[in-house]
Amino acid sequence: MQNQIVARFRRRSDAKAHLQVLCRLIPSVSFTLIFNVVLEQQDQTA
Repeated sequence: MQNQIVARFRRRSDAKAHLQVLCRLIPSVSFTLIFNVVLEQQDQTA
């Protein structure tokens, strides 16, 4: 078994839609959706 990043998305809904397409196209493979939230920090200097 091997892990491989297939695609990266900015929105969770886009990632879910892509996952559904992959599962339909390749039903014999198990895919996992991992969503990593990265909070952008704004410059707080005044």
